[in-house]
Amino acid sequence: MVEDDKEYYQISVRNNFGGITLRGSKIGNKIGRKRQAKINLTKYPQTLIFTRQTVEQGGIGWVDKYCDGAIVTENMPTISLDTSVFSKYFLTNLFQTRIFYKNAILDNIEGGSAQIAIHESKFLSSILLFPNLDEQEKIGQFFKQLDNTIALHQRKIDLLKEQKKGFLQKMFV
Repeated sequence: MVEDDKEYYQISVRNNFGGITLRGSKIGNKIGRKRQAKINLTKYPQTLIFTRQTVEQGGIGWVDKYCDGAIVTENMPTISLDTSVFSKYFLTNLFQTRIFYKNAILDNIEGGSAQIAIHESKFLSSILLFPNLDEQEKIGQFFKQLDNTIALHQRKIDLLKEQKKGFLQKMFV
């Protein structure tokens, strides 16, 4: 148990690749045994977190700067990405593929009493094939560009819907 009275932010990992968020804070001596690690983005700038119980539901994501210094529980392992071997954008898209789901998730699920879980040692020893870093970066940038294009078109659609609503209000006063 932590015996300090400092306030620590805690992290939540949303399912469906919804990202990492802060979920409130607690005083150190109120956290108890579940205090596992403090996020240190200075030392580990590309930190990945997943939840052991919900990684199969997309409970995996990258830590943003606003979460630096927050804590994670023992059920949310942190993994530091070696940027000389892996591209963050490539991995972000890989996490959403069937091959990743099968090889890294389904093949490593351990059944417990009521919950399933994946431990980081099994997760890290998953067998996956990766292209070289240059190819990973090109693939990652391609998907990032696609995501940006989709977001741009979604914003255009939203604006057109608002414009349509405005025109209908003027027509049917």
